[in-house]
Amino acid sequence: MKRKRFSEQGQIIFPVLGLFIVLLLALTLVIDFGRFFLLRSRVRTIADTAALAGAGALDIRQSTTGDFAVNASWARDRSQEVYQQTLARNPRDTWMAISLEDVTVHGPMVTVTVTGTCEAIWGGLFGIHHFSTSVTSAARAAVGITTEH
Repeated sequence: MKRKRFSEQGQIIFPVLGLFIVLLLALTLVIDFGRFFLLRSRVRTIADTAALAGAGALDIRQSTTGDFAVNASWARDRSQEVYQQTLARNPRDTWMAISLEDVTVHGPMVTVTVTGTCEAIWGGLFGIHHFSTSVTSAARAAVGITTEH
């Protein structure tokens, strides 16, 4: 009696297809989450830099009386200027949208909030269409020498 032999051709297609799906998911994670972390890094850098620039806006007119305070208007202007300069220095970052949301001044403290968004490249296949992040950074102005010995 002869046994009927089944062809084994094409048996590799299912493992290869499964591997392809896993690689596509890994590619999504690497590319899209890499873009998110780059966005988060840029937003954090801009927020920190803008807060430090704003905290440096001491009102020197008040220093003669011993009062050191941040001029709120100058702090906002300096933070805005640093924000715009940072965006201008990175012209290839047009794939992300970064905006300076808020600059607040409370005494010697300057708090800056910056938000950023970017679109996902491969994430749309999995329902992730864009990423967004928001960073709030605070800096304290130098208040001078309070006592001398």
